[in-house]
Amino acid sequence: MVGQMRPGLALLLTVGLLTGIAIPTHAQASCQFVLGFATLRDLIGTSQVGQCLENQRFAPNGNAEQRTVGGLMVWRKADNWTAFTNGHQTWLNGPNGVQSRLNTDRFDWERDVATTLFCPGLTKTMVLDPPQPGSTTYWATVTFQNTCAYPVDLEVNVIGFSAVSVAQPKSRTVAASATSWVHDVQPSQSASVRVRLVTAERGVWATYLTVETPSSERQSICPEVRTAGRCLRVDTKLARSVLELGRYEATESLLIDAANAQVRIVRGLTPIGTLGFYSPETNTVTIDSRLDAYSAYTRAAVVAHELTHAQQRNQGGWPRTTQECFLAEEKAFRNEALFWAEVWGNVLPASVDSVHEQLNDIALSVARDPVAFAIDLTRKYTKQCT
Repeated sequence: MVGQMRPGLALLLTVGLLTGIAIPTHAQASCQFVLGFATLRDLIGTSQVGQCLENQRFAPNGNAEQRTVGGLMVWRKADNWTAFTNGHQTWLNGPNGVQSRLNTDRFDWERDVATTLFCPGLTKTMVLDPPQPGSTTYWATVTFQNTCAYPVDLEVNVIGFSAVSVAQPKSRTVAASATSWVHDVQPSQSASVRVRLVTAERGVWATYLTVETPSSERQSICPEVRTAGRCLRVDTKLARSVLELGRYEATESLLIDAANAQVRIVRGLTPIGTLGFYSPETNTVTIDSRLDAYSAYTRAAVVAHELTHAQQRNQGGWPRTTQECFLAEEKAFRNEALFWAEVWGNVLPASVDSVHEQLNDIALSVARDPVAFAIDLTRKYTKQCT
């Protein structure tokens, strides 16, 4: 459970746009990799690609595609190269053999398709409004047109990086907008989304939308092959946040354990004063739907907290005494804080609202004086733990 929401103050931030993953659904009864996809799978490794979820098929744009546990295989008709993406990183079998890059980058030899692999007909632009003197708040307009032959759902997340290139290992997140969802964009239809950004420095810009399949197909995430084929059942609007947890060392194991224990992650109403709740009776994590209005990172931090409780229950460590309850909450808050600090590279975002203030306060308290944090937690959770 996450503590009460409190009023906020202000700090720092920056911008860019995030690429997403097509969420795998259930595998076909029998499927196999053939031709170029089989070759690329062998070159990259089965542990990265995962098992196939379907046989190779052709998309309306002429590309060949095949969903896997780890992501998506694509043969690109535009340049005749074969690629695999996990939604964040892409491996291409090109003129120099297999090379990998972030989805927001391009190699010199690649044609600039200006699209994601998940909807190659989507075009988009992002334009910043002129900033007001002395203001750290920017507004941006993201405009896109669906030139695919089929309707698409869009999830738009704006982020920023501190480095000169997003490929640099030391690049850290310095901004994250609230998520915007646009549903059922018809072929040839154009639409725009307004996004509010709080910034402190100019970051690296990337103009890539997260293109998601219809929500009826986006209810399962298989975090890794070692989950023995078990997948997390996840609410559509929490999928991106859950995937983000898999990118960070502090929380990756939580996804593996949750998948093995068949935990469900849903949205809904949570107890008064909380943003998340785990029910051991139903083995379900519920995230407050009010967090739809926040960033994917914000939702991910709350999910990390509640998945820690799920891990405790499913590993036989569910608290039975007051002291065990305090220790369980301390560990959940610690995982929440470690994820939040790792996302931001220990330079936290602005406390522009009560939720950001709470996450920042917890991260700072855990980092500065974990003993004092644990003592303070026993005072705040006396009612819940007795």
